[in-house]
Amino acid sequence: MSDSGLFTKEQEKIFGQKLDDLIDFKKIKGLGMLEIFDGFLFTTAIAFVDDKYGELLPPEYKELVGQLVVAVTNEDWIAAQEPLELILDLLIDVPFVDGEEEAWLIKAIVEAAFGILLNTILKKATPVE
Repeated sequence: MSDSGLFTKEQEKIFGQKLDDLIDFKKIKGLGMLEIFDGFLFTTAIAFVDDKYGELLPPEYKELVGQLVVAVTNEDWIAAQEPLELILDLLIDVPFVDGEEEAWLIKAIVEAAFGILLNTILKKATPVE
């Protein structure tokens, strides 16, 4: 983590590049010219938000978000799962469901979502014969 936020400069660049790869402005009418600068714009926006607001994150979230950032930066989706589950458990209060059962419910939903995500990634990475 950086002194002023949650991301290191390298992580800001990696996330900026991931957003650049994910969002194709050429496909959005009237925004095609942004494609030239979008990697820089994403990295700059991430750095700005992180530097300005990263320290405002409550302490109980900082370590978990840090773990999540490292896992996503390394594309270690299995390692990203646990801190995401814990963050969501802190953020979400399911009515009429007690703490431990709520954590199990959130864990099941995250595991299902990650299963779908990983299955989709594997299907795209596996050549069709």
